[in-house]
Amino acid sequence: MSKMRPAKVGSWQVTLILTLFFIAVAGAAGIGWWYARESPPHQGPIILISVDGLAAGQIPAKADSETDAIDRSATASDSPAIEALVADAVVFERAYTHSAQILPAHASMLSGQLPFEHGIRDDAGFELATSSHTLPELLRNRGFGTGAAVSSFLLRRETGVGRGFSFYRAPEATGPIVADGQSQAGALVAAAPATNDIASAPAGQVAPASPVADAADGDSIELATRWASDQRGRRYFLMLQVDAADADRAVGRIVEMLRARRLYDDATIVLVGDRGRTEGRIDEETLRVPLLVKQPQREGAGRYVAAPVQHIDVLPTILDLVRAPIPGGIKGRSLKPLLTETNGQITSQPIYSEAVADALRFGGNPLFAMTLNDFRYVRSGVESLVRIGEPVTAATEASEVADSAEVPLLRASLDRLISGHPVSRAAVVPARDRVMLALTGTLPGLPQIDAGSALTEQQQSAIAAAHREAALAVGQRRLAAAVRTLQQIARTYPTLAAVHYQIGLLSSELGRTQDAIAAFEAAAAQRPDSPEVLSALALAVAPSKPAEAQRLIDLAIEAAARLGPSEIASVHDAAARIAVNQNDAEQADKHAAAVQAARPDVPMRVFVQGWLLARAGNNEEAERVLMEAAAMLRQHDLALEGVQLALGEVRLLLEKPADAEPAFRAELAHFPNSVAAYSGLAKALYAADRLPEADQTITALLASAPTPSGYAAAIRLYSTFGNAARAAELRSDARARFPAEFSLARSERVKTR
Repeated sequence: MSKMRPAKVGSWQVTLILTLFFIAVAGAAGIGWWYARESPPHQGPIILISVDGLAAGQIPAKADSETDAIDRSATASDSPAIEALVADAVVFERAYTHSAQILPAHASMLSGQLPFEHGIRDDAGFELATSSHTLPELLRNRGFGTGAAVSSFLLRRETGVGRGFSFYRAPEATGPIVADGQSQAGALVAAAPATNDIASAPAGQVAPASPVADAADGDSIELATRWASDQRGRRYFLMLQVDAADADRAVGRIVEMLRARRLYDDATIVLVGDRGRTEGRIDEETLRVPLLVKQPQREGAGRYVAAPVQHIDVLPTILDLVRAPIPGGIKGRSLKPLLTETNGQITSQPIYSEAVADALRFGGNPLFAMTLNDFRYVRSGVESLVRIGEPVTAATEASEVADSAEVPLLRASLDRLISGHPVSRAAVVPARDRVMLALTGTLPGLPQIDAGSALTEQQQSAIAAAHREAALAVGQRRLAAAVRTLQQIARTYPTLAAVHYQIGLLSSELGRTQDAIAAFEAAAAQRPDSPEVLSALALAVAPSKPAEAQRLIDLAIEAAARLGPSEIASVHDAAARIAVNQNDAEQADKHAAAVQAARPDVPMRVFVQGWLLARAGNNEEAERVLMEAAAMLRQHDLALEGVQLALGEVRLLLEKPADAEPAFRAELAHFPNSVAAYSGLAKALYAADRLPEADQTITALLASAPTPSGYAAAIRLYSTFGNAARAAELRSDARARFPAEFSLARSERVKTR
């Protein structure tokens, strides 16, 4: 059998093979060259410095000529550190925020989502949606260490913006400021024994979880730089948030720290404003913010980009710079082409912004805007079109809205974005946060906004300024002044239900029951569907008109049933407290059971049982049951007003002042304006022969509750402690402060509960 001979390869086949080989080699070389010229991923550190209230105009503009640049360098600068960073960075001349409020703005920066997507619409009453992925979470998944230090209480961890940070420090609720500059919590620190027990920590105080926080003494800039200095490598992400007044110091300290560790050249630094004006509206001064990016080896230094960009571009940009995958559904764009290419471009898109705080806080119109190129379309009950950079009058607004070709596009873009995304109900603000929020100018109103408001833009702006004034007065515990300011608003604009509601709450705190009832009735006339208003009115009228209180509670239950479990639980909570005060055990248990049916994690039924046992004088059993309720609250990390207070009072009756003290402190940690808790704590300290601490506690009581009931409690305490002189001083002071409400006879009758 003959062997088969191998076939000969023709010359054309050889030529083809060689050609394909050289094409493959050339292609591989081309791909390698392309990757070689592509910027490598940023390895870190990555620093995000966010500044509240820093106007875009405060960032040095591009020099028009070489002479301008020389003149600028010869002039002393108010912000030398920022100017030096600008020289090393790419500057975006038209960057925009999505919210006029600090918390929603940061939520958009860190999530890459618009406010109606991440769920935070105002500085109070909202939390970041659990479905939102934050920048620190995504970077931590890529091996980055994550740390943050913020100076604003509005960015506290409970809002969700701290999600993904391994280290996160924000100011905590500390109560009102005493005249000598010491906070309410600070006054309690002096009265507190050394302890590691969270339950017995002073009001508003939590032991630091890291020695970094303790060493830095609370300054966000020092906290941030110390944390970064403790990182062993360079692969970390740090966020530092400061006010505009501290911006240059923040940049200087960060740069100094990076240079000391020889990391500045390789660092990526993003300096961004959260909003231009802290009390602004939907306008260019508020919405346009600084944005600059210093890249490794100063790539692109000195370049100014005129293309409009936005906060939601920050997340995809940083992820793109580190070559991390960008989550789907993100509306923002990576700005990397503008950072790495001289003639880089991105797709133009309308930029969404909103300001819904006025609607939530006092019943104004929510404001929405779409910015595209040189125009901004604004909707606030009426619509207007603003040509950016030019003064606009009402007449030119109307004509431009009618004639401009941009309006249909922007109107349709806004409708498409917000369709199906109404402003959701705000959650109830925890009592421990209310004073600190007020000090930022935030006074929460009704959870659900009105369908519409007849206020003009000028009227709404004036109300907003007065409302901020009232909020600050509440934060400073000048409650009577706050009421007067709100009453002026209500007289001029009587249809603002939220303002009447706020007057009612403050009047109740001041002991002005009839004024409170009148205010709640005015609010109910405007918002008969509000379970919050109906419940508050029921609590106010219950002592004198129990049948009317029951009717109001029935209406509130009906209104809450259309909303959700939290609202249902809140109404039945009020009903249970009314029933306990009326010694109606059956009704109290019925409503307490309804609370737990709506919110199984709230031990209302156990609390009511313990409360009723204590009222019946069965203190040993009451202590056991109330301890059970307290344990359930700790298990779910919740607070229920009165549980720890009742436990402390029972322990005082059982002559256990050492055990009563931590209960009263735990109540104050969550309810820092509780007159009864301060009174109980003072009694416990006095019983333990700790007289200076008892006196400091009474001082804190008066700082927290400078009201007739607060003064009455303090007078009674000093009288009980045998300090008749101090009691007389306070009695005289109270008569001067509250001439219409206060008298010696009244002080003896006012209850502290």
